[in-house]
Amino acid sequence: MALRFVVIDGCPCPKPLYPLLRKLKAETGCTFNSIYRGDDALALLHANGKHSQREIANATSAERAAWGILGTPNPAGRSTHELFSDGVAYKVPVGRKLKWWQCGIDIDDAHISVVMEAAKRHGWKLKHPYKAGVEFHHLNFARRPTRWRAFFRHVFGPAKTAVEPTKPAPKPPKGKPQPQPADVLGEMIDVSEAQGDINWGKVGGSRFRKSGIRAAVCKATEGTTWTDSRFSGARLNAMQLAGLRVGVYHFARPDNNKPSDEAKHFVNTVRAAGGKFISYEDWKAGKPGIVGWLDFEHEPFSREWAAAFGKAFEKLTGVKCGLYGYGSSINPVLGALKHFFGIWFAAYVEDWKPYLEAHHDRVLFWQYTSAGRAVGVSGDVDRSHYLKG
Repeated sequence: MALRFVVIDGCPCPKPLYPLLRKLKAETGCTFNSIYRGDDALALLHANGKHSQREIANATSAERAAWGILGTPNPAGRSTHELFSDGVAYKVPVGRKLKWWQCGIDIDDAHISVVMEAAKRHGWKLKHPYKAGVEFHHLNFARRPTRWRAFFRHVFGPAKTAVEPTKPAPKPPKGKPQPQPADVLGEMIDVSEAQGDINWGKVGGSRFRKSGIRAAVCKATEGTTWTDSRFSGARLNAMQLAGLRVGVYHFARPDNNKPSDEAKHFVNTVRAAGGKFISYEDWKAGKPGIVGWLDFEHEPFSREWAAAFGKAFEKLTGVKCGLYGYGSSINPVLGALKHFFGIWFAAYVEDWKPYLEAHHDRVLFWQYTSAGRAVGVSGDVDRSHYLKG
């Protein structure tokens, strides 16, 4: 899925970073002043009284002073707060795209040393690119932090780290789909074009192992015109032939479009690829077909918009879709839940329940990490766990 954010101290933060920063804050009492400032988080930034890198760079000196910003900021596209190299924090060409863990982190000056020491105790190496001046508060991870998974091992079980090299996408084998037995669901992954080529045979083969993948969801559409470049009938067929339960998701853009138009784009695109929507009950029972999900994580978080999408989807397909999101996006729209078969909840913490205000019994899957591993997928992948009962 696209990069998602959690707000900490009023700062949008890439979700994979959140457990680390939350841990450092709890141990040191530091305050985060700025983390991610990309244009794709503009709604969250404004909701918390903050501004994007582009807005800061284009503002007058008086405006920046009023916002509490000192010095001359980097232009848009040249800041680690947008996940682009500034040529200082990382010795790579200016403007090169960075990984999620390389995001700039601004904290209060008084806690710089104590935060760096706390990180070191956990095996995380932080760098301090600017030793003096107005950017003294700025930190970056020197290398990808991985040992944080140990904190959650008692909840998630041992991490799977086997990764296959990227290979051309295999041609789907001939034959009929091989649905999973009805008595198991277990782990689920979700993918988009960001994961590149995937060997679905290997993904499906892992379902016979402990903590293996038994279901997978792929991105299909966004808004009213965009289709994921990896989405196709061949991908759907390969996922089903691998013995996986298959889902597709639509990324909502309630800021731009009518919900009925987005539902129509989603349904028509999936049907054109040969996908057949079925009910969640039939899907869970292992019958051939796919379930749809509304990925609702873009503001405004309107209950009316979500409800209208759910009703439009059901009118077009005869079945309901599910609702995906995190606490900040799901809680405002819980009143629309009757139009969805259930919730797929994202919370990268030890216990997701405090982050959902109600309807815990409607949560079917818990997405607990975006830095998981799966055989057949190169690099990070979201992993979710089926919550039985």
